Amino acid sequence: VFAALLAAIDEDELFFWNNVKDTVVPSALASFLRAHPSGHFAARARKLHAALSDRAASINPPGITAPSRAKAAVGTYPAFRPGETFKDCADCPVMVVIPPDKFFMGDISGKGKKRERPVHEVSIDYALAVGKFEITRKQFAQFVRATGKSFTDGCIYFTGDKFELNHSRSWADPGYIQTDDDPAVCVSWDDAQVYLRWLNKLSTGGYRLLSEAEWEYAARAGSQSKYSFGDDIGAQCDHMNGADKSTDLKWRNKYRDDGYGRRTAPVGRYEANAFGLHDFHGNASEWVQDCEKRDYYDAPRNGAAHTGGNCSRRAVRGGSAMSASRQLRSAYRYWISRNFRFYTIGFRVARSLKDSFVFNPARAPSRR
Repeated sequence: VFAALLAAIDEDELFFWNNVKDTVVPSALASFLRAHPSGHFAARARKLHAALSDRAASINPPGITAPSRAKAAVGTYPAFRPGETFKDCADCPVMVVIPPDKFFMGDISGKGKKRERPVHEVSIDYALAVGKFEITRKQFAQFVRATGKSFTDGCIYFTGDKFELNHSRSWADPGYIQTDDDPAVCVSWDDAQVYLRWLNKLSTGGYRLLSEAEWEYAARAGSQSKYSFGDDIGAQCDHMNGADKSTDLKWRNKYRDDGYGRRTAPVGRYEANAFGLHDFHGNASEWVQDCEKRDYYDAPRNGAAHTGGNCSRRAVRGGSAMSASRQLRSAYRYWISRNFRFYTIGFRVARSLKDSFVFNPARAPSRR
């Protein structure tokens, strides 16, 4: 009888329930109920949620002014607190210190892809800084000039009928108009690693790509909705540069008359999320560090990147200016070959902040 009962329970629901059944956090149970409102454990979840709601704090990070714990985040740069920004050198990207906390990663809504499940709790319990913006064309151009690196292999571009390799396309000409402040695209995962090696020589070091878990944590910024600003994409057109009526969206944002929606926009043009980070939904999709992993069973729960499996394909997160609404969700994920250059994919950087990192005011004279 017990075996028959287990067989009747949805596997994702059981996995999610095992994550939250002993929680003292009401919002964790609320996430479970959104994903499985009529599930086998729904009644128990509602009862526990009601009992906890009046006496337990939410797991959501309390904004960007302080870490979620009473004491300062372990390893934070001296004098830097969550929400503050810094530049490590003149040509380095602007970094935002984000608070440590726990969050639920994956398809919290229960309506996403199997690759976004099972929902699982991840702990970001270390001090972390994330690029305020995606790496721009200007920043990438500085790297190209300094290293003399050549990009002659072309870029994959959508012709209107199909995707094909176009040898005349590159980060300098992805096939649509960009400004120096637009995100650099037509950059492969391998290209991003070369850029990071250059950046680490230029600065005090420690720069890298985000892991998938870090990316989703930063994108959600304490939210448990489809997007960091809520579930209603149609009413929130100031927050992202996504696709227009040519795909599945029936809305127009205030910059559509400038031609955005089929091309990237300057970074920071759209509103920041609660952590002070821009363009996690739309503009350019972003490479992250992880190797391909088709689901979240046995996924790292400590913020680390998945390094097993097929590492010739790497994870990409976040929709682009050409993406439909389902691809702009915080939970959306996919993979492509690490050496592919694609006309909508760029990257942003991160660095873990440890006591051993010494901030150099001579190389970074001001906060921004």
